[in-house]
Amino acid sequence: MKEWICRETLIQKNVTSSEELSLLTLNERLLRVRGYQDQAEQKKFLQQKLLDLKSPFLLDGMDKACKRLLQAYLNKETICVYGDFDLDGTSGLALLYEGLSRLGFAHLIRFQPLRLKEGYGFHSWVVEELATQNVSLIVTVDVGITALAAVTKANEMEIDVIITDHHLPAQKLPPAYCIVNPNKGSCSSDLGYLSGAGVAFYLIRGLYRYFTDKNIVLADPLWLQDLLEFVLIATITDMVPMVGDNRPLVKAGLKQLQVTKRAGLKALLSMTGLMGKELSSADVAIRLAPKLNALSRMELGLRPVDVLLETDEERASQLINKVTEQNSLRVQLQQEGEKLAHIKAKNYLKEPFVFVFDKSFHRGVIGLIATKLSKDLGKPCFIGALDEENGITGSARLPNGYAVGLTEALEYASKSLLRHGGHFAAAGFEVHLDQIEEFEKLLKDFYKVTLNNLKPRQVFYDFELFFNQVSLNTLDSLRELEPFGQGFESPVFLLKNMLVQSIKELKGGHLKIFFSTPQSSQKIEALGFHLHADLQDILRLPQPKEILVELQKNEFQGMSSIQCRIIDVRNQ
Repeated sequence: MKEWICRETLIQKNVTSSEELSLLTLNERLLRVRGYQDQAEQKKFLQQKLLDLKSPFLLDGMDKACKRLLQAYLNKETICVYGDFDLDGTSGLALLYEGLSRLGFAHLIRFQPLRLKEGYGFHSWVVEELATQNVSLIVTVDVGITALAAVTKANEMEIDVIITDHHLPAQKLPPAYCIVNPNKGSCSSDLGYLSGAGVAFYLIRGLYRYFTDKNIVLADPLWLQDLLEFVLIATITDMVPMVGDNRPLVKAGLKQLQVTKRAGLKALLSMTGLMGKELSSADVAIRLAPKLNALSRMELGLRPVDVLLETDEERASQLINKVTEQNSLRVQLQQEGEKLAHIKAKNYLKEPFVFVFDKSFHRGVIGLIATKLSKDLGKPCFIGALDEENGITGSARLPNGYAVGLTEALEYASKSLLRHGGHFAAAGFEVHLDQIEEFEKLLKDFYKVTLNNLKPRQVFYDFELFFNQVSLNTLDSLRELEPFGQGFESPVFLLKNMLVQSIKELKGGHLKIFFSTPQSSQKIEALGFHLHADLQDILRLPQPKEILVELQKNEFQGMSSIQCRIIDVRNQ
């Protein structure tokens, strides 16, 4: 059961009449719905610039980090940049590595743990290896805020650690030389929305200013705009809020990516058909990022950071061929896994959750399988890759609008788990073989208790759009509000009294639907991705529909047309 909620209705007290609404442009109306009530607020929101970015020295620990890095620069110390393996950590790693290189640091090495073989975190054994390479300073990116053991080991080996991160800390902070993290608890910068790479970018900004103040002359000038592509990829893929400084960073990053000189990114844009086109945040999230992510998921030697930092166009072309191959393998494994997961999920028709596992599930794609299944079934889904000697490595996902978080469920079942962690709607877990049945039992107990208290899933939309407003002109107008993302989502509109003219099933089980209204013979093309079986049944019934949609552009053979992406549908 789902509840549709109109954002405009929630703020209706601020809208005095339909006559007032008619005087607003579509964008003005949308900005009012999103909380920007008067023209001054709207203008400030729309005109944020890089010059308006907050000072990096508002971040607690920034001054101390810069002093230590200056010391390392003057003493020609060997520094390791240590990044997480996801695209936030990868982008931050590339950003710090290139930024420090351009600032004149000559003795740099970089390290990322492998997703599948080594796992998330700042590891003590890596510190020991780095000590053999004469590393005297480690700078982390997007990782380290809970790494008590690794930082303690570094201190024992007389290696200083500067932690840059954005994750929430544990009860006790690691004994690092300094910590630059807007979310560590003692930082008053109000920059907690930054990605891990965003924090790294502020470190480079701070260090560049620090070097300038110390009259250090750079042999190779550093243009901070050149690093914005990394901030862009991280901010969008890590789904941090699209607020504050993130908006001008992403907006400028999109423009920078359109004219990128990076050979790897140019080859990737060409591969995806985006070269030379105006880019949106959705292009990065849907078309570019999955190709890069496939590399760390498959773990076949090539890493995303290799693509990001490649400078030679011929080598970049060769790398992109490998990207294509590995992404194709990822798609194949994901589709096979989704098909099997759906079959196994039939055992959970009467349960408010799904827990399925199999030895054929590839660990690199279980999160993607869980995402697909949760959307299709509208339930929390726990998907595990089975190792018959060690147990299950799993990922869990929630459908949109679900009221109870995964962290609550996993904490309830924690006595059966080796490890668990994550966020409200996306989490990971590990279960030993002899605890699998106990884990499932605890999930049943948890959801049995919470089921009675569950609220209907909520689906938000901005306001109703009339049939004649579904146009390229409307879409072009909406693009002025870019970038969209977490906290400032792409607009969702209600279309009423829609009649289904035809339905065609596409590859992958997606649907192409043509709608019209009783008042018009014109048709609107819509796509339904991952639509639940119940929604597909509703679409095939003859009654008029109400549908929630996002607007998007369809480009084919040089022609552009308006297209809708279906979010939800119900009979009118």
